[in-house]
Amino acid sequence: MRSKEAFQKILSLVRPKVKVAGLEIAVNAVRLVVYIGGSWRFFSQKLEPGVFDGDKIKDRAKLIEALKNVRSQMLGKQKSSKKANVVASWTALPVYSQIFTLPVMSGENLNQAIELNLQMVSPEDFAQVYSGSQIMGKDSNLLNLEILGAFVNRVKTDELTLVLHEAGFVPVVLEFKALALSRLVRELGEGLDLGKSYLLLHLDQAGLDSLALRRGQLYFEYFNLWKDIFQSEEREVNVSVFEPAVVRNINQVLNFYNQHWPDDHIQQVFVVAGDLYEESAKVLSDSFSLASRPFALKLGQKVSSEWFVALGSGLRAEHLQRKDAEINFLGKEAEAEFHREHVASFLDLWRVLLPSALAILCGLFFAANTFATRTLAELRTNPYAIQPADLTEVEKLREDAGNFNRAVTLIRSVQGRREAQSPLISQVNNLALQNSISIVRLVADAPDKPVTLDGEARSVDDIKAFKDSLQVAKFKNVDLPVNDIRKTPVGSQVGYSFTITFSRISSNTE
Repeated sequence: MRSKEAFQKILSLVRPKVKVAGLEIAVNAVRLVVYIGGSWRFFSQKLEPGVFDGDKIKDRAKLIEALKNVRSQMLGKQKSSKKANVVASWTALPVYSQIFTLPVMSGENLNQAIELNLQMVSPEDFAQVYSGSQIMGKDSNLLNLEILGAFVNRVKTDELTLVLHEAGFVPVVLEFKALALSRLVRELGEGLDLGKSYLLLHLDQAGLDSLALRRGQLYFEYFNLWKDIFQSEEREVNVSVFEPAVVRNINQVLNFYNQHWPDDHIQQVFVVAGDLYEESAKVLSDSFSLASRPFALKLGQKVSSEWFVALGSGLRAEHLQRKDAEINFLGKEAEAEFHREHVASFLDLWRVLLPSALAILCGLFFAANTFATRTLAELRTNPYAIQPADLTEVEKLREDAGNFNRAVTLIRSVQGRREAQSPLISQVNNLALQNSISIVRLVADAPDKPVTLDGEARSVDDIKAFKDSLQVAKFKNVDLPVNDIRKTPVGSQVGYSFTITFSRISSNTE
């Protein structure tokens, strides 16, 4: 068992984990949370008034500047040009979510049923939105699967993604605020029983948000912007308006919840309200007879409530190395980019490790060789200076020197093979980017074997243009079978997948 754990530790050193942070783009600030060295670290940058107008980005340049600033805080000056992977949430992004049920099924049948239901419950034309889904649980009485579907506007999502890229971020996941908060409650909430149901009342700079949680999962959300509640941009709270707003908001959630799950009663309300906690708790007690308590984290660090959304996304960022099955509005393209970053980090590490290992082995070999040479010189001068037991040691040293020599030769051959493949990968990757091709898999085993590339593209023309580019780059035997151009399922961000093979450029032609 111990040997297995030791092997896992060694494997983690040679296979580095790509660091991913949680990013919240709020109304008044951008906040970044990352888990480093056994603790959470927090970075923020305030936004000037006027950067957003509701769910619209009004001052793109100032938003990008703030994002760059918070990225530099996290990475430091020496790595300020490096890209940062993030799980991002935009507080003001309007999200429509809905729970629907399906009979218990699995595999492709389940995927097709979910896709069909998402198209049916979409709040607008399905082509104008990005959608996502996740399985919330199983109804043991009705033998149904409970699925959460969510939708966001495609144009606004694309605009935010472009802004993040320009600011030096690689968005791996784009999720909504309620999903991040429900994860925070489920994983770090103090006093939570995952077998019971709760409400979370969350007040922040954007507005008033109520979440219905069953088994720690998000089942319903109702959100009101402050500007809609107070009919102005003023931040000053008028209690005569605030209390009825809380009552209306909670009523909406309870009415929906009790209609769908009448036998699963709300046990308690967790409240995140800052200075308005007392007023909120009074409304819950007087109008609904609901017990409430301030929401607290079971965490070794003290964290103020303004960081809760970013921290919830940060928790997901830490899980990404395992299988992630939660809603992601960015889809497979962002996943592929994340894996490319992972491969690049792996190659960067070994680019440093191989020469270092080679230098250490050469040093050991030199030391052993020097010792053996001295011993041999002494033997020639005085053949009786070494007893039979010493001769055995000399033979062992010679054997060790031979092993070192073979190891050095092996590492040199591996390094040579890696350096020979790196230009190939770089050249093919550049040609793919030029032709809007996403590389899914690239197999390049040996110089004398064909290279196989699986990819995705928006159109057949892009695939053909990529093939022509490979031929112009003087790759040989470029083969793109028509049968290997396949249409991707409905709802995918790319239109076609394909397989192409080609041979490397020989050393003579180079």
